[in-house]
Formats: sequence, structure tokens, C-alpha cells
Amino acid sequence: ILYCTLNTPKVDMEKLLGAQIGLEDFIFAHVKGIKKEVNVFKSEDSLGVTITDNGAGYAFIKRIKDGSIIDSVKTVCVGDHIESINGENIIGWHHFDVAKKLKELKKEELFTMKLIEPKKAFVKSKSSDRRHCLYGRQPLKEGKKLAWKDIFLKRHLEL
Repeated sequence: ILYCTLNTPKVDMEKLLGAQIGLEDFIFAHVKGIKKEVNVFKSEDSLGVTITDNGAGYAFIKRIKDGSIIDSVKTVCVGDHIESINGENIIGWHHFDVAKKLKELKKEELFTMKLIEPKKAFVKSKSSDRRHCLYGRQPLKEGKKLAWKDIFLKRHLEL
């Protein structure tokens, strides 16, 4: 499990599971999906990305600033787990260590990140169009609407 959201199956960083759970709430587990590798040219000091972690060694992208360097790399999505930076495995690192590593990368140089996108469930997608992040940065335009109860039950059966 990469992280959990409260009351939504979507990758919604405002709904990350914390201490605020109630008796009527549903927990949705987001698990590892597609692996991807991206090359990014750091043309500015700031990459325009906010990093968080799940407390168990998985750092992931919480927010992407519009118009930023990372925003221009359309394969990078909110919710992506950062597995390595320039070949260095960062699993087990806290978010502030990952952010420091990204900040320390030299300006005007290319760097590589290996990412793992959370698995998408309950959404019909065009397999040939992997540039669009179904939950993080693009509005969800297609897919079957299900009742919360149906989503909760199907999600737990998948795990």
C-alpha cells in the first residue's frame, strides 16, 4: 500500500488518511501500479512539486504547481511514488529528505526519477494514452459511476 484516502477512491491529496477517521468513513488503499522513468531538465531552482510520505518509507508527490518544471512533464502525476532519483533508491526516506535531495540537484542539468503510479481502479482508460493522469491533474471524464458501497466492497476484494 502506498497510501490511503478517506471516503474517495480518487488520488486526492486533500483526503489522505490521518487521525480524522470516523465510524461512517471508508478507507481506500492505493497500491502500486505502473512503473515509469522520467528525465527532467532542471532549468530553474524550484521544480514546483510538493513531497509528502506515508510514514512507512514511501515518499510521493502531493502537489504540482501549475506552470512549473514538473508540470511540463505530463507523465508525472500527483500521487506518484518516487522510487529513485538519479539511480539512488530513496525507499525508506522521509519526505523532507527527498525534498532536500531534489532541491540540491544542480540547475541546468538533467536528472532521472523512477516513479510508481498508483493503480487505477474502476476507471475505463485508453491504454495507449498514458500521458493523462486520471485522478491527479486531469478531470475525470469517463468511467462508470458506482455507489460508495460498491466501490468499497470491490476495492477490498481486489486487495
